[in-house]
Amino acid sequence: MFAGIAIIVALATTCQLLARIIRLPALLLLLPAGFAAGATIGFLDPARMFGDLFSPLVGFAVALILFHGGMELFEQPLGHKDRRLIRTLVWVGGAFTWACATLAVLWLFGLPQNLALLAGAILIVSGPTVVGPLLDFVRPTTRIRRILAWEGTLVDPLGALVAVIVFSGVQASRLGNHKEGLAAFLLGIGVGVVGAAVGTILIR
Repeated sequence: MFAGIAIIVALATTCQLLARIIRLPALLLLLPAGFAAGATIGFLDPARMFGDLFSPLVGFAVALILFHGGMELFEQPLGHKDRRLIRTLVWVGGAFTWACATLAVLWLFGLPQNLALLAGAILIVSGPTVVGPLLDFVRPTTRIRRILAWEGTLVDPLGALVAVIVFSGVQASRLGNHKEGLAAFLLGIGVGVVGAAVGTILIR
């Protein structure tokens, strides 16, 4: 496990340093490096390395990223027109991305429709970790940067919610028991709402 962690940290650090040298977003190097490492290094399997801790660690990391992105948004107030534009980008853009990604997965990989819908839902998500480095590289105007930062942060929970709904439907259809799938989904939503309420109270 320690060897795998060391390799991951070394690859990530190297990509970050190289990105600074060649003046490219680190994401453009991290993605291919991650794919190459996963395909060529057999023991580099995070799920196997961390075992039952893998899912909680991923969830904690995602929550931390979204929390940090949300806190940064308070420093970038929006005007009325910008709010309407961001709502359009999140809802209409999210639906358009879902539809296009689903059709692309169907056409390129020939997956079943339910799995293509799930892949399309997952691809709705962009997030601060994707948008932030790109904005730092492109350096748009302050207003454009603010709008894209808000959209990138707000579309994350929307994409995650759609993906969870689709995944619950796919899982229930495979098990042949829609009631259990619906109950598990509602339980997850309930836990999320309670956790959000407690977090909001603690922040205030």
